[in-house]
Amino acid sequence: MKKTLAALAAVVVLLLTLVACDPKQPENPTTNPNDTPATTASGDAYTFKTAEGLAIPLGVRADAILAALGTPLKTRKEPSCAFEGEDKFYAYAGFEVSTYPDKGTDYFYTVSLRDDSVQTPEGVRIGSTLAEMETAYGKAASAENDVYKYMKNSTTLSFALTNNVVTQITYEWGVG
Repeated sequence: MKKTLAALAAVVVLLLTLVACDPKQPENPTTNPNDTPATTASGDAYTFKTAEGLAIPLGVRADAILAALGTPLKTRKEPSCAFEGEDKFYAYAGFEVSTYPDKGTDYFYTVSLRDDSVQTPEGVRIGSTLAEMETAYGKAASAENDVYKYMKNSTTLSFALTNNVVTQITYEWGVG
C-alpha cells in the first residue's frame, strides 16, 4: 500500500511539474531573419501602442522596437519555461514587455499594462469599468474568475477585473 501511494505521489508531482510550463509554443510569423515589425505587423491581431504611438505587435522580432523604445527602467531575465534560452522582461513607464528566444533571436511574447498612464488603442486602461471595456471590445470570448479574454488570430487580450474595474491588462502571443 505504501509503495502504491509513493508511486501515485511521484506521478502527481511529475504531472504538476509538466503543467507548470505552458507547452504550447507560439509560432513565429516569419522565418525571414531580415523581417522587421513594419513588414510583419498585422491588423488582424491585438497590438499595444505606446503613448508616443509606437506599435508593439506580438510574435515579431523585438530588436528594432526595443531600440525605438529606448532604455528601459528595469530589465530581468529568467530561464525560459517553454523555449530554449532566456525570456527577457523590459519595464517602461506604465507597461512591461517580454520576449522569448528562438534560434538566437528574441520575439515579443507579452505586453502588460501596469498603471493608468497607458491605455489600449481602444481607450481601455487600468481603472476602466467592465461596461467601458465591453463598449470598446464587445462580449469576451471567455470570462472566468473575473478575467475576460478576447482572441484575435494568435493574440489574446486579457483584462483582469476586481469589483467590475480593470486592474490588469495583458496582451499575449500564441494563445489565441
